[in-house]
Amino acid sequence: MNDSLAVAVPRPASFRFQTWHIFTLVTCATVGLAWFTNEHIVTREVYHRLLDGRLEAARIDRNFDVFRQTATWGYYATPLLLALRIAFVTLVLQLFLYLFGANEIAFSALFRTTTLGYVAFLWEASMRALYLASIDIARVDMASFSLVPNSLASLFRGSLDAKSPLYSFLSLLNVYEAAWIGAVIFMLADMCRVRRRLAILVVMATWGLLTSIQWIVAVLSMKLS
Repeated sequence: MNDSLAVAVPRPASFRFQTWHIFTLVTCATVGLAWFTNEHIVTREVYHRLLDGRLEAARIDRNFDVFRQTATWGYYATPLLLALRIAFVTLVLQLFLYLFGANEIAFSALFRTTTLGYVAFLWEASMRALYLASIDIARVDMASFSLVPNSLASLFRGSLDAKSPLYSFLSLLNVYEAAWIGAVIFMLADMCRVRRRLAILVVMATWGLLTSIQWIVAVLSMKLS
C-alpha cells in the first residue's frame, strides 16, 4: 500500500500596513480636506465678504486668483510638507525619550507612531471644515475661521476676542489634542515597549513644547497681520 503524499499548501501572508501605506493615506486625506475647503468653503463670494471694506473689489479678485494658484501648488507640496512636519514631531519625541533615559527606539518606529497620531489632526480638520460648511455665507467672518470646534475657546466665543492670545491658547486645548496625546502614549507603550509612566511623561513634554511653539507663532502672526 502506497503512502499518500501530503502536499503542504502555503498560507497567504497576512497583509500588514507599512508606514508608507499609512503616510500615503494620511497625505490623500490631507489633500482631500484642503481641496474641499478651497472649493466649497473659501469661495470667491466668501473671500469678498471677508475683505470687503478693506480692499477694492478688483484687488480682492486678484488676491483670490493668487490664493487659488497658491492652493493648487500646495496640493503638490503636501507630501513634502507633511513629511517634514511629522519628522519634526518625531525628532522632538525622540529627543525627550533620550533625555528621560528611555531605551533607544528606531526613528522609523517613532515616525510610524507620529504618522498614526496625525489622524487626530485630520479629525480636527474635518470638524472645522464641516462647521464652516454649515454656516450661512452671510454669517461667515474671520472669527469663524479661527474657531476650533470642541475646544475651550469655543465655550467663550463672543466673550473673548478671537485675536487675543488667550483665545489662541484656549483653541489649542481641545479634544483632538487630547486624542493625539492618548493615541501616542498608547502606541509608545504598546508598539515601542516604552514603560507607560515614561510614555506619559515623554508625550506630555513633547505636547507642551509643540503647543508652546504653535501658540507663540499664532500670537506673532496676529500681531503682524
